[in-house]
Amino acid sequence: MVNPTGWVDPLGLNQCEGSVLQHIPHEQREVYEEFKRHHEGMFKDEMSTVDAFETLRDGKSPWPIGYQPKTRLAEPGEKFTMITNTGRGNYPGQFASPNDIPDAIFGRNNLAIIDEWKPTLDRKVTYKVQKPFEVEYGPVGPQINKAADGSYSYLPGGGEQVKLLYKDYQNAVANADNDFTKDAYMKVVSNTKLPKVKK
Repeated sequence: MVNPTGWVDPLGLNQCEGSVLQHIPHEQREVYEEFKRHHEGMFKDEMSTVDAFETLRDGKSPWPIGYQPKTRLAEPGEKFTMITNTGRGNYPGQFASPNDIPDAIFGRNNLAIIDEWKPTLDRKVTYKVQKPFEVEYGPVGPQINKAADGSYSYLPGGGEQVKLLYKDYQNAVANADNDFTKDAYMKVVSNTKLPKVKK
């Protein structure tokens, strides 16, 4: 609509809920409402909620909103579990769980693994720490997932995770790329098929 007076709403009084929601694409509205319910009472108004949603959707922080992960030392003998693609057990990612991962649904929802990172959740690999290194740890934050068909879903997170902070990442596990180094941080102790649903 044409604004004949040139009024610019300096106090933001026209930021009603309807106009704020115009920031959210139609196909993401349902997911936004899930995000909003999951964070009820956290934000001061609708605009702040929309901003937080967009920041999560675009930035994909692995931690809950406002959470600062803690740091500790991973000790020899400690075990971490990851979901990996078939044939990639000796090439671990940066995030793992200190607990068992029962099935792919848990990985997708509780560990908030979006399709962009792993379109299929095939294998569960458990690693044992061989020499100390730092990890960040804390709860898994939510994610906004976009599937291959363009649909969106809300992954709530809530599981436990560690972020592996070894400095020479190429030596995480002995493999062909590092000439099967004797100085790896971890070793594979099991590599099994991950069921879609726990039986």
